[in-house]
Amino acid sequence: MLTLLLLLACRDDAPAPRLPNLPTAGCGSASYDWLPPEQLGAVVRLEEEEDWTLTAANLDALLGLVDLDALAPSPSGARGARLRYTTQDKGVEVEATAMIAAPDPGPAGPLPTLLYFHPTTGMDDHCAPSGRDLTWTAVPLVLASRGYLVVAPDYRGQNGFGDEAEALHPYLAADPAAVASLDAVRAAWGADLPILGDNTVTPQLALFGASQGAHHALWTQRMAPELLPEAQLDAVVVSSPPGALDDTLILGLESIRIGTAGSALILHQLNEWHGELGDARALLNTDFLPTFDESLYDDCPEAKVPEGVTAVSDVWDVGFVEATLTEGLADPWACMLEESSVGHARVPPAPGTPILYVYGDADEVSDPTLQAAEAERLCAQGDDVQTVVCAGDGHADTVLKSVPLQLDWLAARLAGEPLDEADVCVRAPAVGCGSADYSGSSPT
Repeated sequence: MLTLLLLLACRDDAPAPRLPNLPTAGCGSASYDWLPPEQLGAVVRLEEEEDWTLTAANLDALLGLVDLDALAPSPSGARGARLRYTTQDKGVEVEATAMIAAPDPGPAGPLPTLLYFHPTTGMDDHCAPSGRDLTWTAVPLVLASRGYLVVAPDYRGQNGFGDEAEALHPYLAADPAAVASLDAVRAAWGADLPILGDNTVTPQLALFGASQGAHHALWTQRMAPELLPEAQLDAVVVSSPPGALDDTLILGLESIRIGTAGSALILHQLNEWHGELGDARALLNTDFLPTFDESLYDDCPEAKVPEGVTAVSDVWDVGFVEATLTEGLADPWACMLEESSVGHARVPPAPGTPILYVYGDADEVSDPTLQAAEAERLCAQGDDVQTVVCAGDGHADTVLKSVPLQLDWLAARLAGEPLDEADVCVRAPAVGCGSADYSGSSPT
């Protein structure tokens, strides 16, 4: 019998594993093949964290610490756990980590899944949210209390527990963020999760991201049909996204701003992930390299101009700045930045998935002009986008003030309410995002 089974397993007519119909990294990167997604998302380790079991009253106290008081009172408590799972990076199986959270107790009826993408926290393992304290993991717990199974990846290069990552986080690289995040959902769906209690989970999936996480959510929406086809992707909510990465760099070379140093991190890490297609460090002022290395290896950096930086030339090599502003950004740098910019997407939108795109007209980190242009570009490419512009709000305030609005919009989409056609792909006037009345209603 064993011989027969082995022969049957080796038959030529056995179906080949399904490979995603997606491009691999370009710009001169070494070629590789995708691994079959269904072979990934295996649970390596799952451990519930006692400090992440909070009552509704506990969560209400936590809301004040993370400037989300408007969401009180919490509908329920929440439980959380750490998850280590398998994913792929450029065709090689690797391990990644995530936090997962569920309501405690849950609402009547099965739970949709919310894939939460966190803002920038850093490039190394010690900046992984799942390995830090409650102020770093508060958002997934708060979202879970609204009636979701929340999956919150740490991103590639940020292992929150277990063995260290082999490389730093490929900052704002599109593929590794989307791939690992969807494998985290696959792992959570296939695991026996004690934190669910008596709850069950549906194939309904929504994406929810802020700042860097907004970039990843928009990319994941495009790649989900190929990487997680079993998911029913019903909604995408993004706030304070970065806009086009190449244009962000140009703005940071024209005048000193937060993106002047931030673009150095982006370009350097994209170059590392692509296989060192050029010498990114040679583009920087040598006096800036010690500060730059601290951001890579030691700090969990904040969105601000580094101390001591008062001019573009304090960060970048003068020759690179002059050549770029007069002749345009050269390859491979232009190619890498364009390839990971959503507006230059090599992957088409997922048809019919509504997107809420929120940005502030006083955003000091992500340029509002670039955000408006990206929203319009997404519409031109076929996305159904509703734009909300927060009047007078900067980067973080936009995210925090609009959370009630975001959650109400999300609940409506998951309840099956279609977008009003009058709100789709129109240039929206700026509004006071802090005035939204959050009802606290459950999505189920």
